[in-house]
Amino acid sequence: MAETLRQTYFVPPVPVVVAKHLDVFEKIGLNVDSKVTRSSNEQRDDLLNAECDVAITAIDNMLVWNQHVDDFRLVGQVERTTPLGLYARSGLTDVSGLSGLRFAVDAASNGFAIAAKYLLAEEKVADVEFVEIGGVSERLAALLEERVDATLLGPPFDEMAEQEGLTQLATVNDLARDYPGQGIVVCESRLDEIQPRLHLYLKLLHEAVTWTASARRQEGLELLAQAGFGPRAQESGWDTKPTTLVPSAAGLELLVHMRDELGMLPSTFQDIHSLWRSDVLEAALGSS
Repeated sequence: MAETLRQTYFVPPVPVVVAKHLDVFEKIGLNVDSKVTRSSNEQRDDLLNAECDVAITAIDNMLVWNQHVDDFRLVGQVERTTPLGLYARSGLTDVSGLSGLRFAVDAASNGFAIAAKYLLAEEKVADVEFVEIGGVSERLAALLEERVDATLLGPPFDEMAEQEGLTQLATVNDLARDYPGQGIVVCESRLDEIQPRLHLYLKLLHEAVTWTASARRQEGLELLAQAGFGPRAQESGWDTKPTTLVPSAAGLELLVHMRDELGMLPSTFQDIHSLWRSDVLEAALGSS
């Protein structure tokens, strides 16, 4: 009987897209059910309620989630970085103009909101009102409807924003080049339960990452186009694909640095590297 793994994400990352394209999940007998989430809070709740097995999400989310239930752990990273552009409504042409305005975020105290706050702080922009809207699709809609004045967007929503005439004022990645891509997060308390399907999943994503390392660029772009990626999303997706599922140590440390600079390190925080369960990935890649 085939195993079924349930994953939740905002946008499918390249290794997942490639694995599906190569049919490696089906060939080895793993069913992967995917859910497009509306927010990181929904991902957290789905993990805690065993409604999903893995969440592909901003790694920073774990730092706040673990304040309430110390159960969230990182078992892989599926992007080298997440391209994040700061987009603003018509009439705004400079980051400095965001002072006193409304900025859409998924959750105000974690995830990409920390990157946004860090960027604004570095630009010395103050008194911004952070409005919890939800996931990237919801944030783009709020910006287009002018319910907010600015937000962070990644592929393919950055491309959609520009097609609608919105302006990119800055990027997180120019300011913080080590900013880590999204990670694969699980509940540690369920590791024994989900181990067989999780190991299969990680092993197959590793195969997908290996395939991308040897694939021609044009072949990769065409694959992403077939998966529904727009021209820019194809380029950025391929350019930020991971070379390994192992999280970047520099990226993890940057997340801590950002929070420390903002005075937003959780009171219970000890060490971000302890949240990385390297043994899970090692066991998956060592299993037959």
